[in-house]
Amino acid sequence: MLTLTADDVHVWHVAPELVSDPGLIRRYGALMSADERARHARFVFPADQHIYLVARALVRTTLSKYADVEPDAWTFKDGPYGRPEITGPSGVPQLHFSLSHTKGLVALAVSAQSEVGIDVEGINERASGLDIARHYFASSEADALRALPPEGQGRAFLEYWTLKEAYIKATGLGLSMPLKSFAFTLADPPVIAFDSGTSEPGEWHFFRLDLSVQHLSALAVRSARRPSVSLFGHPAAPGSQI
Repeated sequence: MLTLTADDVHVWHVAPELVSDPGLIRRYGALMSADERARHARFVFPADQHIYLVARALVRTTLSKYADVEPDAWTFKDGPYGRPEITGPSGVPQLHFSLSHTKGLVALAVSAQSEVGIDVEGINERASGLDIARHYFASSEADALRALPPEGQGRAFLEYWTLKEAYIKATGLGLSMPLKSFAFTLADPPVIAFDSGTSEPGEWHFFRLDLSVQHLSALAVRSARRPSVSLFGHPAAPGSQI
Protein backbone atom coordinates (compact mmCIF):
# COMPACT_ATOMS: atom_id res chain seq x y z
CA MET A 1 0.00 0.00 0.00
CA LEU A 2 1.26 3.47 -0.83
CA THR A 3 1.44 6.28 1.70
CA LEU A 4 0.99 10.03 1.32
CA THR A 5 2.52 12.53 3.70
CA ALA A 6 0.92 15.91 4.28
CA ASP A 7 3.35 17.41 1.74
CA ASP A 8 2.83 14.82 -1.01
CA VAL A 9 0.74 14.99 -4.16
CA HIS A 10 0.74 12.00 -6.49
CA VAL A 11 -0.30 12.37 -10.12
CA TRP A 12 -1.26 9.26 -12.09
CA HIS A 13 -1.79 9.29 -15.84
CA VAL A 14 -2.57 6.92 -18.68
CA ALA A 15 -3.14 7.07 -22.44
CA PRO A 16 -6.62 5.53 -22.83
CA GLU A 17 -5.90 4.11 -26.28
CA LEU A 18 -3.37 1.76 -24.65
CA VAL A 19 -6.20 0.08 -22.75
CA SER A 20 -7.33 -2.30 -25.48
CA ASP A 21 -7.46 -5.81 -24.02
CA PRO A 22 -11.14 -6.93 -24.15
CA GLY A 23 -10.89 -8.83 -20.88
CA LEU A 24 -9.41 -5.84 -19.07
CA ILE A 25 -12.10 -3.56 -20.49
CA ARG A 26 -14.79 -5.93 -19.17
CA ARG A 27 -13.17 -5.96 -15.73
CA TYR A 28 -13.07 -2.17 -15.70
CA GLY A 29 -16.73 -2.04 -16.64
CA ALA A 30 -17.54 -4.30 -13.69
CA LEU A 31 -15.89 -1.82 -11.30
CA MET A 32 -18.33 0.98 -12.10
CA SER A 33 -21.37 1.85 -10.02
CA ALA A 34 -24.86 1.83 -11.51
CA ASP A 35 -24.72 5.62 -11.87
CA GLU A 36 -21.35 5.44 -13.63
CA ARG A 37 -22.66 2.78 -16.01
CA ALA A 38 -25.64 5.00 -16.82
CA ARG A 39 -23.34 7.95 -17.56
CA HIS A 40 -21.10 5.69 -19.65
CA ALA A 41 -24.08 4.56 -21.73
CA ARG A 42 -25.12 8.16 -22.47
CA PHE A 43 -21.98 8.92 -24.48
CA VAL A 44 -22.77 8.92 -28.19
CA PHE A 45 -19.31 8.09 -29.51
CA PRO A 46 -17.44 4.89 -28.55
CA ALA A 47 -14.16 6.82 -28.14
CA ASP A 48 -15.77 9.05 -25.49
CA GLN A 49 -17.25 6.01 -23.74
CA HIS A 50 -13.80 4.44 -23.63
CA ILE A 51 -12.13 7.54 -22.16
CA TYR A 52 -14.80 7.70 -19.46
CA LEU A 53 -14.35 3.99 -18.66
CA VAL A 54 -10.58 4.37 -18.31
CA ALA A 55 -11.02 7.51 -16.21
CA ARG A 56 -13.33 5.78 -13.74
CA ALA A 57 -11.02 2.77 -13.58
CA LEU A 58 -8.05 5.04 -12.91
CA VAL A 59 -9.87 6.70 -10.00
CA ARG A 60 -11.00 3.45 -8.43
CA THR A 61 -7.82 1.40 -8.86
CA THR A 62 -5.59 4.28 -7.79
CA LEU A 63 -7.51 5.13 -4.62
CA SER A 64 -7.24 1.46 -3.67
CA LYS A 65 -3.45 1.84 -3.67
CA TYR A 66 -3.82 4.09 -0.60
CA ALA A 67 -6.46 2.20 1.38
CA ASP A 68 -7.50 -1.39 2.01
CA VAL A 69 -10.59 -1.02 -0.17
CA GLU A 70 -11.56 -2.97 -3.27
CA PRO A 71 -11.83 -0.72 -6.36
CA ASP A 72 -15.53 -1.42 -6.81
CA ALA A 73 -16.33 -0.54 -3.18
CA TRP A 74 -15.62 3.21 -3.38
CA THR A 75 -18.65 5.49 -3.36
CA PHE A 76 -18.76 9.13 -4.37
CA LYS A 77 -21.00 12.16 -4.44
CA ASP A 78 -20.82 15.46 -6.29
CA GLY A 79 -20.29 18.56 -4.18
CA PRO A 80 -22.45 21.69 -4.54
CA TYR A 81 -20.57 22.77 -7.67
CA GLY A 82 -19.93 19.31 -9.10
CA ARG A 83 -16.59 18.35 -7.56
CA PRO A 84 -16.60 14.60 -6.79
CA GLU A 85 -15.91 13.57 -3.20
CA ILE A 86 -15.43 10.23 -1.48
CA THR A 87 -18.38 9.10 0.65
CA GLY A 88 -17.47 5.52 1.46
CA PRO A 89 -16.96 2.90 2.54
CA SER A 90 -17.00 4.10 6.15
CA GLY A 91 -13.65 4.53 7.85
CA VAL A 92 -11.61 5.13 4.69
CA PRO A 93 -9.04 7.95 4.64
CA GLN A 94 -10.52 11.22 3.42
CA LEU A 95 -8.31 11.49 0.38
CA HIS A 96 -8.58 14.52 -1.89
CA PHE A 97 -8.50 13.86 -5.62
CA SER A 98 -9.04 15.58 -8.95
CA LEU A 99 -9.59 13.98 -12.33
CA SER A 100 -9.13 15.38 -15.84
CA HIS A 101 -9.35 13.71 -19.21
CA THR A 102 -9.22 14.56 -22.87
CA LYS A 103 -8.45 12.73 -26.08
CA GLY A 104 -5.23 10.79 -25.52
CA LEU A 105 -4.76 11.43 -21.80
CA VAL A 106 -6.42 10.75 -18.43
CA ALA A 107 -4.82 12.21 -15.29
CA LEU A 108 -5.61 11.94 -11.59
CA ALA A 109 -4.11 13.94 -8.69
CA VAL A 110 -4.32 12.50 -5.15
CA SER A 111 -3.51 14.18 -1.83
CA ALA A 112 -3.91 13.18 1.81
CA GLN A 113 -4.77 16.66 3.12
CA SER A 114 -4.52 19.38 0.49
CA GLU A 115 -7.18 20.52 -1.93
CA VAL A 116 -6.00 19.69 -5.44
CA GLY A 117 -7.09 20.41 -8.99
CA ILE A 118 -5.69 19.09 -12.26
CA ASP A 119 -6.42 19.91 -15.89
CA VAL A 120 -5.13 18.42 -19.15
CA GLU A 121 -5.67 19.75 -22.65
CA GLY A 122 -4.52 18.52 -26.04
CA ILE A 123 -2.14 20.68 -28.05
CA ASN A 124 -3.56 21.29 -31.51
CA GLU A 125 -3.48 23.77 -34.33
CA ARG A 126 -6.13 25.93 -32.73
CA ALA A 127 -6.65 29.66 -32.94
CA SER A 128 -4.75 31.85 -30.50
CA GLY A 129 -7.65 32.06 -28.05
CA LEU A 130 -7.49 35.86 -27.97
CA ASP A 131 -11.25 36.27 -28.34
CA ILE A 132 -11.92 33.93 -25.41
CA ALA A 133 -9.25 35.65 -23.32
CA ARG A 134 -10.71 39.12 -24.00
CA HIS A 135 -14.16 38.02 -22.88
CA TYR A 136 -13.40 35.68 -19.98
CA PHE A 137 -9.82 36.12 -18.71
CA ALA A 138 -8.42 38.87 -16.49
CA SER A 139 -7.31 41.90 -18.50
CA SER A 140 -3.65 41.37 -17.57
CA GLU A 141 -3.76 37.83 -19.02
CA ALA A 142 -5.44 38.99 -22.24
CA ASP A 143 -2.88 41.80 -22.60
CA ALA A 144 0.05 39.44 -22.04
CA LEU A 145 -1.37 37.00 -24.59
CA ARG A 146 -1.89 39.75 -27.18
CA ALA A 147 1.72 40.92 -26.73
CA LEU A 148 3.13 37.53 -27.77
CA PRO A 149 4.09 36.67 -31.37
CA PRO A 150 1.15 35.00 -33.15
CA GLU A 151 2.94 31.65 -33.32
CA GLY A 152 3.22 31.53 -29.52
CA GLN A 153 -0.28 32.62 -28.60
CA GLY A 154 -2.01 29.25 -28.96
CA ARG A 155 0.28 27.45 -26.51
CA ALA A 156 0.27 30.35 -24.04
CA PHE A 157 -3.53 30.44 -24.12
CA LEU A 158 -3.61 26.75 -23.18
CA GLU A 159 -1.13 27.38 -20.36
CA TYR A 160 -3.45 30.01 -18.92
CA TRP A 161 -6.48 27.80 -19.52
CA THR A 162 -5.07 24.70 -17.79
CA LEU A 163 -3.87 26.74 -14.80
CA LYS A 164 -7.24 28.46 -14.43
CA GLU A 165 -9.15 25.20 -14.77
CA ALA A 166 -6.88 23.47 -12.23
CA TYR A 167 -7.41 26.33 -9.77
CA ILE A 168 -11.21 26.47 -9.97
CA LYS A 169 -11.37 22.68 -9.66
CA ALA A 170 -9.17 22.78 -6.54
CA THR A 171 -11.43 25.39 -4.92
CA GLY A 172 -14.47 23.19 -5.58
CA LEU A 173 -16.32 26.17 -7.05
CA GLY A 174 -15.85 25.28 -10.71
CA LEU A 175 -17.19 27.74 -13.26
CA SER A 176 -19.30 29.46 -10.61
CA MET A 177 -16.07 31.39 -10.00
CA PRO A 178 -15.58 34.04 -12.72
CA LEU A 179 -12.37 33.48 -14.65
CA LYS A 180 -11.78 37.25 -14.53
CA SER A 181 -11.60 37.24 -10.73
CA PHE A 182 -8.02 35.95 -10.65
CA ALA A 183 -5.01 36.27 -12.91
CA PHE A 184 -1.91 34.22 -13.59
CA THR A 185 1.57 35.29 -14.51
CA LEU A 186 3.31 32.59 -16.54
CA ALA A 187 6.42 32.56 -14.39
CA ASP A 188 8.28 29.47 -13.20
CA PRO A 189 6.46 28.54 -11.05
CA PRO A 190 3.24 30.27 -12.15
CA VAL A 191 1.99 33.04 -9.85
CA ILE A 192 -1.65 33.91 -9.07
CA ALA A 193 -3.24 37.18 -8.00
CA PHE A 194 -6.83 37.86 -6.88
CA ASP A 195 -9.13 40.84 -7.33
CA SER A 196 -10.53 40.39 -3.81
CA GLY A 197 -9.42 39.18 -0.40
CA THR A 198 -11.17 35.81 -0.57
CA SER A 199 -7.88 33.91 -0.56
CA GLU A 200 -4.16 34.46 -0.11
CA PRO A 201 -1.85 33.81 -3.07
CA GLY A 202 0.66 32.21 -0.69
CA GLU A 203 -1.84 29.44 0.11
CA TRP A 204 -1.68 28.21 -3.48
CA HIS A 205 1.01 26.38 -5.43
CA PHE A 206 0.95 25.69 -9.15
CA PHE A 207 2.82 23.26 -11.36
CA ARG A 208 3.15 22.66 -15.07
CA LEU A 209 3.31 18.89 -15.54
CA ASP A 210 5.16 16.97 -18.24
CA LEU A 211 2.70 14.12 -18.81
CA SER A 212 2.68 13.95 -22.62
CA VAL A 213 4.28 15.75 -25.54
CA GLN A 214 0.82 16.07 -27.11
CA HIS A 215 -0.78 17.73 -24.06
CA LEU A 216 -0.41 20.59 -21.62
CA SER A 217 -1.17 19.83 -17.98
CA ALA A 218 -1.41 21.96 -14.83
CA LEU A 219 -1.81 21.19 -11.13
CA ALA A 220 -3.11 23.48 -8.36
CA VAL A 221 -2.55 22.66 -4.68
CA ARG A 222 -3.75 24.57 -1.61
CA SER A 223 -1.13 24.07 1.08
CA ALA A 224 0.86 26.06 3.63
CA ARG A 225 4.07 24.69 2.10
CA ARG A 226 5.00 23.91 -1.48
CA PRO A 227 4.25 20.20 -1.88
CA SER A 228 6.33 17.44 -3.39
CA VAL A 229 4.72 16.20 -6.63
CA SER A 230 5.40 12.67 -7.91
CA LEU A 231 4.32 11.44 -11.34
CA PHE A 232 3.21 7.86 -11.97
CA GLY A 233 2.63 6.81 -15.56
CA HIS A 234 0.76 3.62 -16.42
CA PRO A 235 2.39 2.14 -19.52
CA ALA A 236 -0.65 0.10 -20.52
CA ALA A 237 -3.57 0.37 -18.12
CA PRO A 238 -4.65 1.80 -14.76
CA GLY A 239 -4.66 -1.63 -13.15
CA SER A 240 -1.14 -2.59 -14.23
CA GLN A 241 1.72 -2.82 -11.77
CA ILE A 242 4.45 -0.18 -12.00
